[in-house]
Amino acid sequence: MRWLCLVPLTLALAATIAPPVALAEELADANLDARHSRQPSPSTQVVKLAKSAVGTPYAWGGDSPAGFDCSGLVVWVFSQVGVALPHAEVGALLVGTPVSREALLPGDVLVFQNTYQWGPSHAGIYVGDGRFVHAADEAHGVIESSLDNPYWASRFYGAARLVGSRHPPAADNGSPE
Repeated sequence: MRWLCLVPLTLALAATIAPPVALAEELADANLDARHSRQPSPSTQVVKLAKSAVGTPYAWGGDSPAGFDCSGLVVWVFSQVGVALPHAEVGALLVGTPVSREALLPGDVLVFQNTYQWGPSHAGIYVGDGRFVHAADEAHGVIESSLDNPYWASRFYGAARLVGSRHPPAADNGSPE
């Protein structure tokens, strides 16, 4: 007969330790916190870094936030996410996955031809919505431009994906992008 007295006591303790509704709310909050604390994908980081460079002065041969040339901007941004590139307009095309203009995703590298010299001569980073960030020239520094601008559209040479869903991540951190 003693065991009958323990049942109400056990139920009372269980209710004071963790009511089911409160426990479910705590688990939901913990899952929400975990989702929000995840690192952004490498392509998202590339876009944020490129946009953060807007307004930086142009410097011939520059590859730091003190001043960038076009390929120096690309080299610096990608170095921040663990991708090493040569300091040349076609560097990304040599190591990345080729991408058509119609298939561009934010974070892809763009290469243009026949700008200040014949052949591939300018590079930038696609940031979405038909726009890209690039170190334009001494007068403008790093700016955001439209890929549909007739000047850039007529000089589009190629694009490459260095990070993202169709290219292996720069470093294997054990988690999917």
